[in-house]
Amino acid sequence: MKRLIAIMLAVVLIAGGLGGFVYAQGIHEPMTGQKLVGMGVYAEWTYPGGTNATMSSGFMLTNPDGVSEITIERISVFAFDGTVIYEGPLRVKVDHEWEVYTGPLKPHETLQTGLEYYNSLARSK
Repeated sequence: MKRLIAIMLAVVLIAGGLGGFVYAQGIHEPMTGQKLVGMGVYAEWTYPGGTNATMSSGFMLTNPDGVSEITIERISVFAFDGTVIYEGPLRVKVDHEWEVYTGPLKPHETLQTGLEYYNSLARSK
């Protein structure tokens, strides 16, 4: 049992170190204060024969506080290699348009945004 705990601790420390290293590679303004952290998937590829495909996930944000509201001032979206894709206000889709979320997020409230939107912003720069 002690060996399993030691192995799990080593894996967590290595993963945390690699995550910190990737985070440090991007040029961005570090956030201060409390943070919500999450992960999603976005990928583009071409099948043999030339058909393009995309896989994208939503990015879920949940207020974990059971009492207080929180305000999301900005988000940062990073590529797998640690480069910054987007930094700015959170945007959500409302009636087929992407609008700035002005929230606050109530206790245990969840909202979703799509990673494909932020990727399209990065490509348009």
